[in-house]
Amino acid sequence: AMDGPDVVLNAVVGIAGLPASLAAIESGHDLALANKESLVTGGHLVTDAVKKYGVKLLPVDSEHSAIFQCLQDQHSAKRLEKILLTASGGPFFGMTTEQLRGQNQV
Repeated sequence: AMDGPDVVLNAVVGIAGLPASLAAIESGHDLALANKESLVTGGHLVTDAVKKYGVKLLPVDSEHSAIFQCLQDQHSAKRLEKILLTASGGPFFGMTTEQLRGQNQV
């Protein structure tokens, strides 16, 4: 008999995905996250819960997953100084460097 899932995948669009992410973590399940808004809007809540409940956060969204995969090599991860993540959309897309100065919240 199965006791439950090995991992929960959250692909709920927008901020509506945050409660589902937290519920999965709090139930003790590893979370495969395709919902980047959960991290944008509640990053500290998600990361604190991951630590508290001892589960894994597995990024499956393209940009997050690519970074995650690159960081699996401990040698490369230790040498990493900066990650430049390009914008393909969102509120900051198309802004100049000058327009981005002082922006710290979505």
